Amino acid sequence: MSASKEKQMLVCKICVDRDFAFRWQIEKHIMELHSPYGFKCTVCKKIFEKRTPKHGACEAGDANQMLINKQTGEMGLKIRDEYNKFKEEHVQQNITVETRQGKTPPKRKIRPFTSAMKSVVTRLVSPAHTNQTGNDTRIVLSQSPGADANSGPPAKARARSDSSSSSSSSSSSSSEDSVLSLHAEAGGVSPPASTRSGPSDQILSDMVKEAVKRVRKSQENRVILNVGGTKFETSKETLSVVPGSLFWALCQETLPESPLFLDRDPTHIKMILNYLRNKEEFSRCILPKDRRYLEEILLEARYYQLEELKKQVVQRIEQL
Repeated sequence: MSASKEKQMLVCKICVDRDFAFRWQIEKHIMELHSPYGFKCTVCKKIFEKRTPKHGACEAGDANQMLINKQTGEMGLKIRDEYNKFKEEHVQQNITVETRQGKTPPKRKIRPFTSAMKSVVTRLVSPAHTNQTGNDTRIVLSQSPGADANSGPPAKARARSDSSSSSSSSSSSSSEDSVLSLHAEAGGVSPPASTRSGPSDQILSDMVKEAVKRVRKSQENRVILNVGGTKFETSKETLSVVPGSLFWALCQETLPESPLFLDRDPTHIKMILNYLRNKEEFSRCILPKDRRYLEEILLEARYYQLEELKKQVVQRIEQL
């Protein structure tokens, strides 16, 4: 057997026995298991090692999860800066490259063709379909008359295989022959199944047609926002929903092909974009009940000049 090839692996110095093939894997491992930071759901107040879209009975998504220092309980922009600094410095210190013996892949056992055929035959000639007594097996094919209308009863074709050695005549006469009777109807071909109408035959509602138009239009006017180093993709139609807002003003100009950089905290941009996408149906009940979160998103709403969102956030704060 040939020796397995050696391979360079990234090893976590803290775990020692954990190795990874890619750098992003070990960075993710260290930040989730060996860092003092996590993500707190502002609705159910639970803390997770990573952003979790769905968790238990809580219906809140990852947009309602804020970065938190699990040791101090602090959140906000300061913690995000500490998080990025920890990722740049501490992660690199706990990664080492080692040469390890590659694992030999297990050999695949190929099933012989004869044994596969034998198993198929065994299933076909099982006790549920035929009953074998001794070494005598009979198969009777019963067929209805086809072309000759004056023919007698259905013809029976028997294929019988007798064993060379049989027991006494008394035992063979008392045993019952297993019979498999197959009936074929006259004509031989069953009518084809009724074909179902495809989606093209269905009539689309006006609401669906309008949604399709918006999707097609957004393909031509896609915009990439770089908010604090995190990229978000949206469309000019979404950004132009609120006249007089900062997004609306930017769309009046010729946008660059490269991502449009905004020097803001990306924590709440998902909520803001969802507000723009669903402006007519947006309710303050969608906002979380965390006061710190609401204060931060209020700052962003003021910066982006979203007056209606500011009112919704203020009303939510007053309800607390």
